[in-house]
Amino acid sequence: MMARLGCVVLVAVALQGKVPSVDASVAFKMTRLSTTHEEMFLQALNDEGNSSSASGGGGVAKTKLLLGQGVHSVEVFFGGQPRVLIVDTGSADTAFPCSDCTNCGNGHYNTFYNFTSGSRYVSCKDNAAWGLTSCKSCSKDDKCVFAEQYVEGSGWEAFKVKDSCYFDQNPNVVADVVFGCMHTESGAFLSQEADGIMGMSRDPDALFVQFYEHGATKMKGFSQCISSTGGHMVLGGLDTWVHNPGAEMVFTPLRTTGYSYWTVSMESLAVDGLVVDVPSSVYNQNRGCVFDSGTTFVYLPSAAAGPFQLQWTAAVLAAGLDHAKFAPYREGGEYVIRSPSVLLQLPTLSFKFANNAVMQLPPTQYMVYNGDFKYTATVFFQDFAHATILGASMLANHNVLYDMTNHRVGFAEANCDSVDAAYYSGVTALLVTDVGGDTFTPEQSYVQWLLQMPSLAGFVLGVVMLFVGREVVDVVSNAMTRNGMFVDAVEMSDQPATSRTTFMEL
Repeated sequence: MMARLGCVVLVAVALQGKVPSVDASVAFKMTRLSTTHEEMFLQALNDEGNSSSASGGGGVAKTKLLLGQGVHSVEVFFGGQPRVLIVDTGSADTAFPCSDCTNCGNGHYNTFYNFTSGSRYVSCKDNAAWGLTSCKSCSKDDKCVFAEQYVEGSGWEAFKVKDSCYFDQNPNVVADVVFGCMHTESGAFLSQEADGIMGMSRDPDALFVQFYEHGATKMKGFSQCISSTGGHMVLGGLDTWVHNPGAEMVFTPLRTTGYSYWTVSMESLAVDGLVVDVPSSVYNQNRGCVFDSGTTFVYLPSAAAGPFQLQWTAAVLAAGLDHAKFAPYREGGEYVIRSPSVLLQLPTLSFKFANNAVMQLPPTQYMVYNGDFKYTATVFFQDFAHATILGASMLANHNVLYDMTNHRVGFAEANCDSVDAAYYSGVTALLVTDVGGDTFTPEQSYVQWLLQMPSLAGFVLGVVMLFVGREVVDVVSNAMTRNGMFVDAVEMSDQPATSRTTFMEL
């Protein structure tokens, strides 16, 4: 059951001398959802016997998130009409049903979107001219048609529409944006209470990118702080108020993989300090290691299951826990834990990323309480998404910065509920648009390197390749790698670069 609370407006100011840049913000109360697509998908895996024990110019828009069985949502206004949208960093598109939808669910929180005097369909010609993601097809009257299909089986198809968008009934940060006007839904979209989805991946269609390109925000990015009661997010900035005392934000560079996900390089996983004996390439293969708030839990490659099991068992024994009760690790399995102190003795998982950035996943976050002293283990070893997925259960209790400008993801331990105290005590939150810290430049693939060479050198090298063959390509490529000229080649053997299959959902 979803409950909608009122919203408050909070003007943020900087503490003198603390930060270089602060802008006005808009703060929102939370809504609550109760069902998820992912739960349905995991149940399907269980039914098939696949989910078993591990083996072998402007301002900053600030809004609060909602947690309901893993789904975080936010209220956004399009053409003055409120929409409750699932926040998903694993996809790009924002979409919801419109009044002419003939195959959409009728249990959504709000009535379908109606066209206003400011609404307009986006033509295929305009879509290309504006540099947005390509249309799936063009209708007879040149409307841009696009669609999304998600890993757990849900999907939709929509026309692209343009209208005003803001995050409060008295907006101070507003932009005309392109979004999806759904004319058909499938799977869990038909029955969910949320009106639709708000994709926040690195894609021209993502709302935070459109707000930045229109000059509504100064920073091409956003931050998200997930808590057990919901949390909040900041469009175009960072709220440092929520950081734990002494917590410093650490940064890891984004990878260039041909996908628009927030993909990073995961170097290792440790169980209470015991490193899982798996090459880092296992975590980074295929679509790579993805920060995805649109997924509830953590999904690791099945190749890591056996080595993880060894270190889990060793850590349980070292902690003096009942071996028969807690080992082996059972993904999706139920554990009876009658004492909070015993829960805290379970292993803490440490995820290490490039640039020596480490995020901890304590047992209080990967063990989900089901009542009657029963907990479910929610670190899964599955290959269905062809990626390592770091979902909301891991991102919770961290202020996570998604920063396209500086090609990075940053995170700091945080009390993501502390902002509530700020609302009601009159203390001003600190919103930063110039974050500072380590910055990075995009990796270059071999093809990108060739394209950036002077024309004559490129022509000569092209002729050499034509006559000498593939061996020359390999030699040059290996030499470039040794000299640090590029790190990552494009990894998209199973999907084209425009593919944005999403890991749904919180």
